[in-house]
Amino acid sequence: MNRQKFLGIAGGTYLFSDKSNYVRSDSKQADLSTAKLTADERLILFLASLAPSGHNTQPCFIKHRGPFRWLVGNDKKRWLPGVDPTQRETILSIGAFLQNMEYAASSLGYVCQFDTLAKSNQDENVVSVKLTKSGQAPAYDMQCIINRRTVRSNYLSTPLKTADLRYLVNSETDFIHALPNYVKEHRWLNEQTIEANRIQSYRDVAQRELADWIRFSSDDAATHRDGLTTAGMEIDGVPGWVLRNFYRKSSAMKPAFRDQSIDAVRKEVVNSAGWLLITSK
Repeated sequence: MNRQKFLGIAGGTYLFSDKSNYVRSDSKQADLSTAKLTADERLILFLASLAPSGHNTQPCFIKHRGPFRWLVGNDKKRWLPGVDPTQRETILSIGAFLQNMEYAASSLGYVCQFDTLAKSNQDENVVSVKLTKSGQAPAYDMQCIINRRTVRSNYLSTPLKTADLRYLVNSETDFIHALPNYVKEHRWLNEQTIEANRIQSYRDVAQRELADWIRFSSDDAATHRDGLTTAGMEIDGVPGWVLRNFYRKSSAMKPAFRDQSIDAVRKEVVNSAGWLLITSK
C-alpha cells in the first residue's frame, strides 16, 4: 500500500470514528419525573452517586421508603469477586456513597440519620437513612462533590508543606501518617505498590474483571454510565482515539496493555511527594 492510499483510508476511518472522549458533563441525568421524589431528594441522590467506587461499579441501589426515607442496598450484580472476594472494597464504596449523601444533604440544610442493617459485607440491605430539615446542619459546598476527580498523572515531587500536612491530618495523628518521598519507607511502599499491581495485572481473573468494566468507546460509556472510561483513565489525544476505536475487552488481556498499566502505576508512585498512610485501631 502506498502512502497516498494509506492516508486516504486513514482519513476515511477518522471521519466515521469515535473522535472525542466521553466525560461526566456529557451524561444526562436520568428522568426521575415519575418517581415520588422531591427536587431536593433528586439532587442529594445525584450528588451521592458521584462518589468513587472500585472500577466505578457504583455498587449500591436505593429503595424509596417515603419522603426523605431511603434504604441503601448492596448490589450483588456489581461485585468484583476477582479483586474483592470478601466485598470489603464494595462496603467501602458504599460508605463513600453515604459520605457524599451526608455532605450533599447538609449543603441543603438536612441532617442524615443512618441506621446500620447489614451484619456482614454480603447482606443486601446495608443502611436505612432518614433526612430531617435542620437549621443546625453543617454547611457544605456541593461544588466540591461535583468537581471531585481521581488524579492519575502530573504529580508534583515537591514535599508537602507543613501547613498542608497539618490540614490533611488534622486531629487524626494516631491514624494518619505522612511519609515524604525522601524516607526509606516511601521507597519501600513504591516498590511494593508496583509489585502488587504487576501481580494483579497478570492474574487473568482480575484482568478479565477489569476488562469487563472498561468502557473503551464513547457509545459504551454513554450506554452504561459506569465503569472506567478513557477520559477517567486520563488517556486522551491520539492514544485515547486509538483505544476508543480499536480496543475491545480482549485487548486488555494482552501483555502490552498489562505492561502499560503497570508502567502508569510506576510513574505515579515515583513522581510523587510521598504517601499518606491511613491505619485503623
